Amino acid sequence: MMKRLTPHKLRRASAAAAALVLTLLAPHAQAFDAAETFWLDGREVEVTLRPLRPSFMPGEPVELVLEFINRSETDLELLLSGEQGGGWPDDFDVRVVGPDGKTLPRPDPEERGRGETSYTNSYVRASHGNTVTPTMAIHFGLGSWAKLDRPGLYTVTCRRGVRAGPYGKRYRLFPGTTKPAVEVTLQTQVRIVRGGAERVGKLVEELGATMLACNQTASVEAAMRLEAIDDERIVGHFRQALDKCKPPNIRTAAVRAFAKFDTAAAFEGLRLAAADADEDFRTLTANTLWTSKHPKSLSLLLSLRRDPYYGVRMMVLLGLEAMDTAAARRLIWEMTNDEHPSVKAEALRFLQERASHPPQR
Repeated sequence: MMKRLTPHKLRRASAAAAALVLTLLAPHAQAFDAAETFWLDGREVEVTLRPLRPSFMPGEPVELVLEFINRSETDLELLLSGEQGGGWPDDFDVRVVGPDGKTLPRPDPEERGRGETSYTNSYVRASHGNTVTPTMAIHFGLGSWAKLDRPGLYTVTCRRGVRAGPYGKRYRLFPGTTKPAVEVTLQTQVRIVRGGAERVGKLVEELGATMLACNQTASVEAAMRLEAIDDERIVGHFRQALDKCKPPNIRTAAVRAFAKFDTAAAFEGLRLAAADADEDFRTLTANTLWTSKHPKSLSLLLSLRRDPYYGVRMMVLLGLEAMDTAAARRLIWEMTNDEHPSVKAEALRFLQERASHPPQR
């Protein structure tokens, strides 16, 4: 019998705590949220940093919002640092000070960014207005910068480079531009509040109902928050979402949620996801099964090595390579006969490279 080993190439499933938005910030906690004015490319722009919601619970993904209001008479385009590529430039930095006055360290790489909005919206167009000026917002998460795991009031300082230019048909800012950036530094405060079984249960029901409306905006956001709750009551809602909801972000959140629990209901969700008609979704499920806490998940994953889609079989193969036990190598040897050249070549490559090295167990 093979012993489970989560592949180092895959991120561990982290148990996030429950989310709740019932407690409003005290008035003094809003002081940092006042807009500040910056001159970007000679144009006046108001910028505000604020939490996405008034309060969060320990472990819940905390997202901040940078809002831009164009007070000039010209349409602008803005390009913010830190959204492109795998790292952060020198002009994108976030510092978090805890309730005790000490600066929090950055978390380990595999703990970062759990359940956060993806960094994909660094470019915005900020239109000018006569009576009402549109507000442009950039979301980013604190999970890559600090772990807020205790109740209290946290002070967040964000320093970020912003490049600006007049918006027009012949002028566009793109990543890699040499146009100088203006450094924008702002502060806000984030309140972390205590939860409880009853309050968490109420939140699970509210988020579940919103998610099962299955639209592309509010339901997706609800699914991300619901996934972060470390409570078995989320499983039933995600099980319904598999049947009812089409947005891929919701279905992906469902699979990750199932992997967090060792209950029969969670495993049934994984089993149904592994048999889904969508090839890409089955591939995602195979990838996620390595992180599942249910004792039967490994057997389910190994059964997928005969899946009709080669992408699913490749996920099984990569997991077997990460295990690198004697039993795993026997299965890898079988997969050298795979009908797809990519799977066959990968199995052969691994066995050849490991020919002179005994298996780990």
